[in-house]
Amino acid sequence: MTETSGAAIDASSSQITLRDRAHRVVTAGETGLLALALGLLIGIPLVERVLRHFAGTGISGAAEFVQHLSLIVAMLGGAVAAREDRLLAISTLSQIVSERWKAYIRIVSYSIAAVVTVLLGIASFELITT
Repeated sequence: MTETSGAAIDASSSQITLRDRAHRVVTAGETGLLALALGLLIGIPLVERVLRHFAGTGISGAAEFVQHLSLIVAMLGGAVAAREDRLLAISTLSQIVSERWKAYIRIVSYSIAAVVTVLLGIASFELITT
């Protein structure tokens, strides 16, 4: 083994380590944001209730914050479920067919999910712009 090939191996292993480290940081950040959003989703109404009871005032726009946080929790929860491959399946057909057909069924299922996502995105954009 020459020194250059050893250096190439060391460089590729450090890149893998860097990629793994970056993945861990992104995963931890995503999970942390989800935990923060859930905490605020629970905390804002509680603080609102306490403030109204003891101070006679509340948090301005608390209902809107909670609505937006609900959407954020749903989005981040979906991202975490996708990351952990725990999404609900569109079809259970892939569980009863042979291994040979699972890849094809997965492609069709993911394609349908992608089309639905695009359509929901278009509808959301139209809702915002009108």
